[in-house]
Amino acid sequence: MDTDVFNHRPRPIATPTWLTDEPELSTAIYVGRLGPEKNLEMLAPVLGSARGGLRPWHLTFIGDGPERGRLERRFAGLPVTFAGARSVADVAAAYHAADVLLMPSLTETVGLVLLEAAACGMPVVAADTPAVRHTVQRGALLIPPNATPDRWAAAIAETLDRPRPEPAKVTSWREVTAELIEAYRWVAELRWPRRPGRGDTQGL
Repeated sequence: MDTDVFNHRPRPIATPTWLTDEPELSTAIYVGRLGPEKNLEMLAPVLGSARGGLRPWHLTFIGDGPERGRLERRFAGLPVTFAGARSVADVAAAYHAADVLLMPSLTETVGLVLLEAAACGMPVVAADTPAVRHTVQRGALLIPPNATPDRWAAAIAETLDRPRPEPAKVTSWREVTAELIEAYRWVAELRWPRRPGRGDTQGL
């Protein structure tokens, strides 16, 4: 992960205009591919349930994919923005400006957006899966996969009422790469141990 981009900074005074057309409401975001495996359609009844509650919020999808057209029809009439694919800088700005990241997917593996949000000090409400539990150590409220829309809406409202978590210490790509190279070097030396060269008296 690029920790030069995704890191803690003061929250902006004004919400970016592309993020929501309802800046008076709290903003929930989803970041990622709009694909059938992401379980995004389930957010429609969650948003509908929250709409009549004490803490209504606006949902913004950041990203694109094959399900966009169908999702636009499914979320018609609800407070939703489809922001499309955005630059890395825009995504980082969204993590700081928005109030909560939603991750309903049951098929996540690495969960890179969860790491990015954690590095920016953004709270997360996500489906409770082994991969998500492994990725997110704090600042997240995990919801059982079979939870009702009301349960999701209550969790989001609870998160919106909490202070933002402290930014997590997240390993950069440079550090991860260095660790990987060191692991490869260790395995290679086990498989092909170094032999003493000419003039090398080690072991004599």
